[in-house]
Parts: sequence; structure tokens; C-alpha cells
Amino acid sequence: MDTGGFQKLSAEIKRERTVGKHPLSKYEKMLLNLSPETVVNAAAQLKPTAMMALDAPVRKLPDFEQREREFRTKFDRNVRWAIETSQLTLKRCPEVSLFIPVQCYTLQHLEDFMKAIRGIHMTGLSLPIRGMNLFDIALFLVRFHQVGIRNVHLLGVSAFFPMALAAYFARHYFRWVSLDAQTWRQAAVH
Repeated sequence: MDTGGFQKLSAEIKRERTVGKHPLSKYEKMLLNLSPETVVNAAAQLKPTAMMALDAPVRKLPDFEQREREFRTKFDRNVRWAIETSQLTLKRCPEVSLFIPVQCYTLQHLEDFMKAIRGIHMTGLSLPIRGMNLFDIALFLVRFHQVGIRNVHLLGVSAFFPMALAAYFARHYFRWVSLDAQTWRQAAVH
């Protein structure tokens, strides 16, 4: 079940914003307003096998300081949404597998995030690989395994080598690995 994180990031880059409590200016476009409650309510009605928690995606940025600022800007919201989604899922649809997106650039960011969400109910983690090379992906997957994660969903995987890496980790480290990519959907339409 797609929660729209990529769409939120696209809107942010275009300086659009989601519909909320504040009026829109004439320069902003109206977009779907998602919240953890919206996502969980939809899951409770649709009964999917698995769902992703809502997240605020980090942008692909070249500079270390920009990445640090981007991570810190979105950290509290991503933690809050992970915790809230977990709590709501347990109440409304505990049979649905919940994956928590990891929006970070470094292993230290991952450690900070995992510490902040420690103890929440989740089935596994979801890792967007946008801007990562194979080595980076492998480092994150090894760390997931080290902290006891057994189910992983990789976002943005459409190239052969990341798929091969995911298959290797699926066979040797995790119980379950799944993949998706926006380009798959776009290719299927044509």
C-alpha cells in the first residue's frame, strides 16, 4: 500500500504543499493530505497484506551539510509518524504487516532513528535506495540484520545489480525481502 512519500517529496521540491488546516496561497497547488491516521484507516478497510508507514522522504543532496540539515529537519516528523502509525496499526489492523521507512543518509542517522523508535510494533523496515550505491545499500542491509530486522522492503529498485544484491540478502540474511520502483509502474502503463 503506497503512502505517498515519493509524492510528498516531489511536492516539496516543487514548493507545493499538502492540503491542511491553513489556506492555500494562489501559488500553491492542492495535493492529497496524508496522515498516519489516513493510512491506517485505509489499511483497516482494505486489509492489505502489508503497508508502509507514512514518511517524509529525504532529498538526494550532494553536500554533507545539506544532507545533515535535511535529515534533522525531517527526523522528528518521521519518528512521530512511525510511532503513531505503529500504535494505530496495533489498534485498528494488527493483522496487517507494518514496514517503517528509513529516511536517512548514514549509518549514524539509522542509529539515531532506530533509537528513537525503539520498542514500536513493526514487521520490518523499508529502505529507499535513491542516491545510494551498492556498497551503501549493503551496509544498511547488514546493519538491519545486526539489529534483528528480518523483513525488508527496498524502494526504488529497478536496476539489475540492486536486485541481485537484494536476492543475495534475501537468501542469506532475511526471511523476506520485497522490492518496488516508480519506474516499474510507469513502464507497465506504456
